[in-house]
Amino acid sequence: MEQGFFHPSRGYWQTTGEPSEDILAGYPEGAQAVPLKPGVHHEWIDGAWVYVPPVPVLPTEAQALRQIDAEADAIVRDVIGDRGEEYRQAETDALAYQAAGFEGPVPGTVAVWAAASGMTPQAAAQDVLAQAAAWRTALLAIRQARLTAKAGVRAGTVAESLATWATFVAAIRLQLGV
Repeated sequence: MEQGFFHPSRGYWQTTGEPSEDILAGYPEGAQAVPLKPGVHHEWIDGAWVYVPPVPVLPTEAQALRQIDAEADAIVRDVIGDRGEEYRQAETDALAYQAAGFEGPVPGTVAVWAAASGMTPQAAAQDVLAQAAAWRTALLAIRQARLTAKAGVRAGTVAESLATWATFVAAIRLQLGV
């Protein structure tokens, strides 16, 4: 049966069985039997095991900058995937259709969305434009938060900048539904 021991200057150790009297006699003066250590983040303090949270290890500046960029890229990928060009074309077509007063031939990207969504071509074009505007607003917010976080990292406030960035990432992902 395992047993735990603690000495004020030597710390904690654990045996795999009950030590013999000869072994116990070789332990340093002041060593005492203690309950087994519950986990790596516990310290023997005033006669009891106390949980002591680990000290966070901050990433280097370069790691933090890469992390921020990677998380921003992941948000964009999660929202538009590899369809950026498709969405830009749909917006361009919707803008042209709008500029023509929603008259004349319906651009293919607008017609496809109208058919798929059950909207009129005008409503589909307006929906494409509204979604494009909303995405541009979100993209600007992502850019602003990303560059602000990176500036904070470069200024030496790594922990604070990463915490603020993490809060933003959670909020924008919730807002965008990703």
